[in-house]
Amino acid sequence: EPRLTTNPYVVQLFEQLRAEPGLTVDPFTWKRALFGNYDVFHVHWPDATMTGSSPLRTRVRQLLFGRVVRRFAKSNRAVVRTMHNSSPHENVDSSRERALELLDRCTALQISLNPTTASLAGVPVRLIPHGDYRNWYRNYPATESEPNRIGFFGLIRTYKNLPALVTAFGALAGDYRLSIGGRADPATLGRELQARSESDPRIELTLRHLTDAEVVGLITRSALIVLPYRELHNSGSALAALSLDRPVLVPRNSATDALAEEVGQEWVQRFDGE
Repeated sequence: EPRLTTNPYVVQLFEQLRAEPGLTVDPFTWKRALFGNYDVFHVHWPDATMTGSSPLRTRVRQLLFGRVVRRFAKSNRAVVRTMHNSSPHENVDSSRERALELLDRCTALQISLNPTTASLAGVPVRLIPHGDYRNWYRNYPATESEPNRIGFFGLIRTYKNLPALVTAFGALAGDYRLSIGGRADPATLGRELQARSESDPRIELTLRHLTDAEVVGLITRSALIVLPYRELHNSGSALAALSLDRPVLVPRNSATDALAEEVGQEWVQRFDGE
């Protein structure tokens, strides 16, 4: 069931599906997935489902997810897969890789969020573009942007390459500011960012989950939102910033080129390489 920290995309999806006549929507639990009665199983981030807070929990989740997928293979339950990434953000071990391969073979329908997503072999595809966040954030007050302030927000993960952003910003001379807000996972990544930022008073770090009001404040206070990801295929953060009328700087690839073509080149600025 969605919580206060759940991605707004998921919350809005729940609300829209639950408003559909004749459709019952149940949130994922291991008990329901393994033993419950349902017709369709929808999964968005399967690799995250198999990741726990410790190596033991991760291993248990891998085994359970493998059982869930084998249940699909022996039944008439349809698997609908939303493809958020072209590949998992972090390296997965052989057990998770085998479970994901079996999940691919069980998938009856693929949902793509942008037109550049590769399709699974032999699986029908429906393009349902990732929505915006204008309605989600409309009740929170925006602030005036500061011309020299750069921002980043969201869960801080290794693939998002925040240490490189701090290093690049440190080499930028002038009266600039950098605001970074979000919980670091793993925590060691947060400590690394703190160590790199200590010598530069222009950098503001808030290493915890931000409320929606704080997200709106950070985004609208910034003149530019920078997403220095090593890989970016779909980004709710980019769409959240655009929803609040702030441009983004993102890595150049076919997905970000398509987004720039849709909303305007000046809104989706791109960098090449690191």
